Amino acid sequence: MARFLLLPWLLLLVGSIALAPTPAVAQCANDNTYWLTTTPACPGTTVASTCLFGGEYQLINVVAGNTYTFSTCGTTAWDTQITLYNNAGGGALAYNDDGCGAQSTVTWVATFTGQLRVLIDAYPCLSNSSCATLTVGCTAGGPPPAGDCVYVLTLNDSFGDGWGTSNVGVSINGGPYTYYTVVAGSNTVLIGVNIGNIITLNYNNSGAWQGENSYTLSLQGGGAYFNSGTPPVGGISFTQTVTCQPPPTAPQDCAGGVTICSGQSFNNNSSNTGNVVDLNAGNQGCLTSGERQGTWYHFSPSTAGTIGFTISPSAVADYDFAVWGPMSTLTCPPAGPPLRCSYAAPTGPTGVGNGATDTSEDALGDRWVSTFNVLAGQIYILYVDNFSSNGQAFSLTWQLSNGASLDCTILPVGDVALTARPVMRSVELDWSTVHEEGSS
Repeated sequence: MARFLLLPWLLLLVGSIALAPTPAVAQCANDNTYWLTTTPACPGTTVASTCLFGGEYQLINVVAGNTYTFSTCGTTAWDTQITLYNNAGGGALAYNDDGCGAQSTVTWVATFTGQLRVLIDAYPCLSNSSCATLTVGCTAGGPPPAGDCVYVLTLNDSFGDGWGTSNVGVSINGGPYTYYTVVAGSNTVLIGVNIGNIITLNYNNSGAWQGENSYTLSLQGGGAYFNSGTPPVGGISFTQTVTCQPPPTAPQDCAGGVTICSGQSFNNNSSNTGNVVDLNAGNQGCLTSGERQGTWYHFSPSTAGTIGFTISPSAVADYDFAVWGPMSTLTCPPAGPPLRCSYAAPTGPTGVGNGATDTSEDALGDRWVSTFNVLAGQIYILYVDNFSSNGQAFSLTWQLSNGASLDCTILPVGDVALTARPVMRSVELDWSTVHEEGSS
């Protein structure tokens, strides 16, 4: 009997051993063989090697304070691992496995100036005679670049696997272009400029998956001068004479919305989503895809009545929109769901009116929602959104009835924080605003 009881127990033991998970691999041992030494461009991205085998390391000359990103993302079919060591000795400094699919990426801020060992291994810490490409992205640390002010070029990849052959070229005063790309995630470049310089951006859209790429040019400590949108347009995209003055808030952001006056018709087009994410789960209503290529508008009725409008694309495009209000003060982003919302899949004119009775619709709607009554002196916000993201312009025309009219005097100064304190025989006032139009 004992023999028959023992056999199932042995089978259970053997099964448990066979099914036990493989222990997770941490950093790989510093036992690889030397291949190359490289000094990467900084700022910028450098292809350090096009053929590193598993079980080899490359020496990278680094500078303390700089931020480096090492990546094999999208360069090989085998499962890579990256481990960083100081070539002068010591334990592992950083490690990654499967940071981008089966490939690896490590971002590390240099703690010393000297040679860094970048080990490439095949999971789990094995040698391998297949090639992997190692790219090194670098953002300069320490003091900012010299100049009257500093521009910040930010390159983003929403999927995180890099831009491939795409890049942004930057030229100052017609000089040679310096090219920047994304290895994984994003890349931030600081550019020192002087007042009177002419800065030009040129985008190379040769890489795959352009719908994942975008870039912005901003003033350090200020707002954005340029936002490429997604996908970026190839060729020269931006030229500016440097003033080092903060840019105005873009109309692609709610706080920079355009004031609509007197029910006039106008044409407009947008190529990006601005610099602030104004839509969220609490206020987007039917615009469940978030902001696309859209522009914000503010309007305030001078007399009460009924409002309708028509948005007519200049070519085949799917335009959506939402209206928020009424509100006594301009609130950006708008709080709560929209008053009217249209998210209709068919292309062509859309708007408020046309006999519609619904206040909101999904992508299967007919593009039209019902008119609405407005109150004099109240504020309304309109967002017009090109869901197709194809850069096609639109015209906006208004249908005002039952006495409604629009006023241009919408809230010249918004969101004022005001403090006062006595100073000798006077009073000192301090205030701040989020939004100003036609005032200083």
